[in-house]
Amino acid sequence: MHLPRQRTGLRYSLRPPPYHLLLYLLLLLACQPAQPAPEGDGIYYWRTTFELDTTAQRQLVERGISNVYLRLFDLDRRGGTTAPRGALDLPDSLPRVGELTFTPVVFITERVFRREEAPEKLAGRLAGAIDRFVAPHPALRNFQTIQIDYDWTPGTRDRYFRFLETLRTHLPGKEIVVTIRLHQYRERKNNGTPPADRGVLMAYNVAPAHDPKTRNAIYDRSLVAGYLSADAYPLPLDGALPLFRWSSAFRAGRFIGLTANTSAFSEDYATPIGDGRWHEIQRDTAVGRRYLRPGDLLRQDGILRAEELKAAEKLLRKRANVRQIVYFDWQPDTEDRWPVLGQ
Repeated sequence: MHLPRQRTGLRYSLRPPPYHLLLYLLLLLACQPAQPAPEGDGIYYWRTTFELDTTAQRQLVERGISNVYLRLFDLDRRGGTTAPRGALDLPDSLPRVGELTFTPVVFITERVFRREEAPEKLAGRLAGAIDRFVAPHPALRNFQTIQIDYDWTPGTRDRYFRFLETLRTHLPGKEIVVTIRLHQYRERKNNGTPPADRGVLMAYNVAPAHDPKTRNAIYDRSLVAGYLSADAYPLPLDGALPLFRWSSAFRAGRFIGLTANTSAFSEDYATPIGDGRWHEIQRDTAVGRRYLRPGDLLRQDGILRAEELKAAEKLLRKRANVRQIVYFDWQPDTEDRWPVLGQ
């Protein structure tokens, strides 16, 4: 430990300070709050049944994942009533590897705040539904953070923001985190800034899949970089990146739908075009549940290589100053991509 220098005129003295000053400094240091340990990255769990066993959880921990963002249910409006739907089916005893934290997430459909006339009452009902859902599960009931996933617009902004303000009063001491789309990040005058503690910047699904001119519907680095040219966001941010992939299928220039997650094609039925993201079908075949004919084109959408994912992470950390990365989402067939997480 280096003792502080005392300045005397224009010269410095190395004499130790008086005993009472040393005691004061020690007491001051002892009273400082402990700094939280740096948090690792996270992953979304968006399925309706819980299949993330302890083996898979340990694999995530080994790769730097410390948070599982668990979608509890959707909040949807049908027949004039807003209620939870599509709830996650959890086992009676939710298994958890000790290093993992489960964070509840509620997804709200876009139409809720187009029609909801009593957002304050809805906030109270949602808080009660969350409490009832997590109560049987020790791994969830003491949650410190709740994430609300809603894609608001200038027309739904005021009702949604009132909902968030009221939700805070029903969940005292909890951190309220909201999702922020790229257009909301850049276009703040009309979209406003939600009354939350933190945001998650959703850096995927950036372009229309049905447009043959789209380079990559899920993640296009140049498009994302353009959105991130805005000034620093008023809320502290995490960032969300995609693990999922799909292929957009076209016939004679017309979009005919999405196929299964295809990261590689057999050369006996598809020929790569250009940089290899596009493929031309050479013979009748089925990809997933879609039947394809010779001449059909498939565009692979998503982040296909580990170096692309690392570059995307770097872009978010540098341009948007995000704290952690949350990957969307855990699926059994994404295991081949896990080794790049958290490295």
